[in-house]
Order: sequence, then C-alpha cells, then structure tokens
Amino acid sequence: MRGRKTIPTAIKELKGTLEKSRVLENEMKVSVINEIPEPSEDLNEEGRKIWENVCHELKRNGILSTVDLDLVESYCQEMAMYKHATRQLKNKGAVYKSQSGYPMINPWQTIRNQALKSATNIGQLFGITPSARARIPQQQQPASKLEILKKKIS
Repeated sequence: MRGRKTIPTAIKELKGTLEKSRVLENEMKVSVINEIPEPSEDLNEEGRKIWENVCHELKRNGILSTVDLDLVESYCQEMAMYKHATRQLKNKGAVYKSQSGYPMINPWQTIRNQALKSATNIGQLFGITPSARARIPQQQQPASKLEILKKKIS
C-alpha cells in the first residue's frame, strides 16, 4: 500500500502544520507566476474564456506556475469540448434513429461524458472541483503591524 499522498511543504506552511521533522527532502520547487500568460493558439474562444477564469483563480491563490500551464490548457480544452458537446446534444437530442430505424445514443453524449470526466480529473489537481478545493488552503494575507502588536499584548 502506498499510504497517504505527500503534502507539499508550502501547503503545510499555509496550513500552519509544518514541523521541521516533516520537511520533504529534495522537494521540487516551482516558480509562481504573477501575470496571467496569453492562452495557447490551440484554444478556441470558449477555451480562452475558461483559461482566463482558471488562471485568474490560480494566480489569486498563489498556485499559478509555469510548469502547470500545459495541464491548465488541457483542462480548458476538455471543458470547451464539454460545452460544445452539450450544445450539440441540445440541438440534436440524446437519442436519434439510425439508418435502420433503431434508436441510438447520440455520439455527442459519449464525447460530453468523457470530456467532463477528463476535466474533473485534471481539475482536482488544481483544486478546481469543490472537494479538491477544500483540501487546498487559502493564501493568508500578511498581518499588519497593528495586528501583530495586538497579539503580543493579549
């Protein structure tokens, strides 16, 4: 058995649970980006909107990194495909008649389901789903000098 997933040191720091004995050795450190990069030309208009929203939230939480941009792009492509497939199903219906007259499930149903499954799996890595979001601590604002003094007095 593999046991629990390893929690990065930065997350332990944010949670306030970091102990010297639990610091990971040789942990990969990535640089956080402070500006949202331009989306790839491979993304369609829908994917670009999703890119802006997702990158904005990742940046706001201090977890937007250059090494993750390809996965963010994959998430955006999958969600754009999901939305496209949903529109196709709305227009053509979930069931149609085949050439032989038998009812068949529209292939867009399978495409939509697979795109949502893939997007959910990728989204969990970034805390995009509600359950994954609960496991990622929010970045704390630094305390003001006044707040620090108040804590020392109490």
